[in-house]
Amino acid sequence: MSTRNIVLISIVAFILLLGGCGCSGYNGLVQKDQNVKSKWANVESDYHQKAQGQLSGAIGRLLVSVERYPELKATEAFRDLQAQLEGTENRIKVSRNDFNAAVQDYNTSVKKFPMVLFSGMFGFNEKGYFTAEAGAEKAPTVDFNK
Repeated sequence: MSTRNIVLISIVAFILLLGGCGCSGYNGLVQKDQNVKSKWANVESDYHQKAQGQLSGAIGRLLVSVERYPELKATEAFRDLQAQLEGTENRIKVSRNDFNAAVQDYNTSVKKFPMVLFSGMFGFNEKGYFTAEAGAEKAPTVDFNK
């Protein structure tokens, strides 16, 4: 075999190898991108569930109990409300953490070699992590007088 044929075969093999890496990496990034979107949808869903009045129903039941049995039921109803509030906040926290883990996995894949060569070309850019807004560290106020 001549040197020319060996060089030609080497070039073709390199191009095929590079194309295979690109296709495999592309499919992996698509999967990770969809995972990030799914995790964000879970965060939004948990916030939506909270906003839909899950807590307002618990507050209403608490107020009825307080009116009927102030000494006996108020403590139990308050504990139930507290458990529901904690459960809702915990679900939101888990969803946020899952989202940030998915973003970290995606961003790592986008930045690792050899995908760093292809990711920008295919439109896969780094995604942002969930960050709390200013003032979010303050607990919401629950008003029992309404």
